[in-house]
Amino acid sequence: TNAIATGFELALSTPLDHVLQYPKLTAAYYAFVDRVLAHHIEYACLLPREQFAALLASLEHGLTYSEIAVSTQCCGALDQLASYAFKHRAAPERAPDAWRALGEHVSELRPQFHAAFRALLHYALFDTCPNQWSCSRPLFSLALMLPEALDACSTALVAKQADANRERLAVAFTRLMDDLAPNLAFKTRDQFTQNFQQFKTEVSDFVTQSVSI
Repeated sequence: TNAIATGFELALSTPLDHVLQYPKLTAAYYAFVDRVLAHHIEYACLLPREQFAALLASLEHGLTYSEIAVSTQCCGALDQLASYAFKHRAAPERAPDAWRALGEHVSELRPQFHAAFRALLHYALFDTCPNQWSCSRPLFSLALMLPEALDACSTALVAKQADANRERLAVAFTRLMDDLAPNLAFKTRDQFTQNFQQFKTEVSDFVTQSVSI
């Protein structure tokens, strides 16, 4: 376990521009991060704030990386963090220290989490996004963890549309979360995935794509 923690911290100490400069290093870095978050998420949660911020920044940048495997791994890693943050909300008094530490990271780094959500939504909505299913997973878990992030993105995007299209887009955003229980059960996740695909199909004909959210 000490080896995993040490390796994780060493990986995060590598400047992100160096990681992204070399494709083999990029692939190795994101594969390692994905594996740690999938099986040993407590190490990520217990990172010092500066290192956790570096992790979050690397996941945001990796979302739109040219290799689809890297993008998918970043989606998975963000989903792991958001799902873990949501996991113990019903009984926080019995939550492990790692969950409490993640809550502190979310509180202190809220703008960075919002930025990751914006980047993910923009990628899933406006790019080709061949890994649509993978993107929908963290979109939903992050929306449950930070509902204000979805509200802010929808408000900003609606405001940038032509007058005739603003109400259409606002209504479409409302339907995106319609009839979804506030949980991360497989059935609920799958329903959100279907809702998002319908949302994307519905708004693609009129939404302005030349602006960032």
